[in-house]
Amino acid sequence: MNGVRREMLRFADDIAIIAQEEIHLKRAVENLDNILKCNYEMKINRIKIFFSKITVCPKDAENINIKMDDDAVK
Repeated sequence: MNGVRREMLRFADDIAIIAQEEIHLKRAVENLDNILKCNYEMKINRIKIFFSKITVCPKDAENINIKMDDDAVK
């Protein structure tokens, strides 16, 4: 946006995390989860996140394997 790369888009209670590689997406989700737990005593709604989808937009689509507390995110 305006020449600046954004890593998160937020609207109301929704967050879209943007990453170029799976490991960066995994770290961002883990960091967000940790910050919410430790600083705000909040939890990511596991039901909502597991009904969300990870969208991969490379030329060669790959399988993504990201988990939260041992549960796979789709």
